Amino acid sequence: MLENINEPSDLKKLNLFELQQLANEIRNEIIEVCSVNGGHVAPNLGTVELTLALHYSLNTPEDKIIWDVGHQVYAHKILTKRKDKFKTIRTYKGLSGFTNPEESCYDTFIAGHASTSISIAEGIAIARKLDNKDFQIAAVIGDGALTGGMAFEALNHVGYLRPGKFMIIINDNGQSYGPTVGGLAAYTSRLEVSNRIYDSPIYHEVRNDIHYLMDKSKEDEKSMEVLKRLRERALHLLSSGIVFEELGFEYIGPLDGHNIGLLIEGIEKAKKSILPVIVHVITTKGKGYSKSENDEIGVWHGIGPFNPETGVVLKKSANPTWSEIFGKKIEELGGKNDKIIAITAAMPLSTGLRGFGEKYPERLVDVGMAEQHSVTIAAGMASQGLKPVVVLYSTFFQRAFDQLMHDICLPKSPVVFCLDRAGLVEDGPTHHGIFDIAMTLPLPGMILMSPKCDSEFNSMLELAIQQKQPVVIRYPRGEASVCEAPKIEIGKAEILKQEGFDAVILAYGPLVYNAIQAAEELEKQGIKITVVNARFAKPLDEKLFKELSSKTQNIITLEDGVIEGGFGGAVAELLNGKKVTRLGIPDRFIEHGNPKILYENLGLDSKGIIKTVKQLVKK
Repeated sequence: MLENINEPSDLKKLNLFELQQLANEIRNEIIEVCSVNGGHVAPNLGTVELTLALHYSLNTPEDKIIWDVGHQVYAHKILTKRKDKFKTIRTYKGLSGFTNPEESCYDTFIAGHASTSISIAEGIAIARKLDNKDFQIAAVIGDGALTGGMAFEALNHVGYLRPGKFMIIINDNGQSYGPTVGGLAAYTSRLEVSNRIYDSPIYHEVRNDIHYLMDKSKEDEKSMEVLKRLRERALHLLSSGIVFEELGFEYIGPLDGHNIGLLIEGIEKAKKSILPVIVHVITTKGKGYSKSENDEIGVWHGIGPFNPETGVVLKKSANPTWSEIFGKKIEELGGKNDKIIAITAAMPLSTGLRGFGEKYPERLVDVGMAEQHSVTIAAGMASQGLKPVVVLYSTFFQRAFDQLMHDICLPKSPVVFCLDRAGLVEDGPTHHGIFDIAMTLPLPGMILMSPKCDSEFNSMLELAIQQKQPVVIRYPRGEASVCEAPKIEIGKAEILKQEGFDAVILAYGPLVYNAIQAAEELEKQGIKITVVNARFAKPLDEKLFKELSSKTQNIITLEDGVIEGGFGGAVAELLNGKKVTRLGIPDRFIEHGNPKILYENLGLDSKGIIKTVKQLVKK
């Protein structure tokens, strides 16, 4: 069936049986490709029927589908003229793992972070009205994204403006990375049970009768007050969807998210409404693949290459990952200090906090996909003598910049921020963790650290817990180098290799090993250099850096963050008047692909460093 589908219009030729057969084939394709490339397996398996129903009922790309987060669009990509390229997903120069308008006109807006779809959809609706255009708009939110504060703000405003031909699909699978937390998650779960009465004629009769009386009683204030109260109490018994209706939406659901016929029926009804519509869809994350369908902790949310028959992940090395090192150490520190509280934004498993949560469940706080809230709740905890450790991906940390400035740095809140996935990652510009150094450097009172290896990371965590001011520790995804690190002091760097002063490389973070490798090769060519593990981007080791700069004409900084406003810039300011060659991420967004390829392209691998040093020495 799939071989005959090249674009969404082809779906309209199929009957329901054929659509379900197509759904099964799409699932098999997703599993097969992800077993080789890795990817967001569970979220995409859960949205296959929903994707089919949307493209069957809507006239895309004229009608607009706005996907939240973007990691639930593999079926969408297969159906929108990208089937033949799907095997390249998440590979260098291949398809992006997220929506990308530069890739296809069917991708309405780029998305990698959560809780944005309703706001974007409303903006499109306002533009549609001003341009006198007439098309349907569907925002697909779920996978935990409805826990983000921005989604609540947008719901409130959409309910106020009440645009027509506007539907919000709540993809309710009870999970984000792991089980979804929060009051709204509990509320939508209750809807699944209580709203089965939605299929009963009595629901519609009572609702229509009350609305008829309200229309007839507009001039009578007292009657309207009584009728509104009656409406609220009567419909509350029949449908918990009253909360959405009170906000200004029509509510449809909950619908079985794997029944294509029912989904099409619900979407067709939503298309006819003069109000914005909430279409509440119940899906199973990981549907159709037992390993991911039965995953309760989020292993299959985003996963590396695996054996599709056994589900065994193909791990390449026995070395621990940075996340595992963090998890083990924070669990150890938590046993020594009962003031330590770990805070995560919907990802306790992927950040290494699962063990801590099992051992100290009352001291692990999962706030959902709400990074702003995670930062400010930590400030509140710190004000009462606790020691919060906020664990986020670097790319999501930037969503909470205002809270970091206003609620952390201004009151000098002693909060520790552990930023996983710093540097370049496979998923591309929405997920690269390259802005955190430049974001945090200007903020007063911050301490910024980045370890080169496992033992240095452990020492930095111990040191960070002892501080009475905010601390940021950044570290990449994947396997960590293993080494023995000496004692660390705040603002003190480490000379790793000192053969001479043809050039001095000041490296921040694990890229220091690329510099070591380059230095060893350069030494064979008669070029002698010194390599320094900076450890700190703030405060810098002023004494050492100034001393080394006096011995060479060639100072080079190395970082896996943006050059503009980054570590190299801070060094250049310190060594005012001295030329500093800064190696890092240039002033552009970096494409997706294997980080090894990306670093090589940017000249941040050992070969690129060798080339830079030789050019400087030659001059």
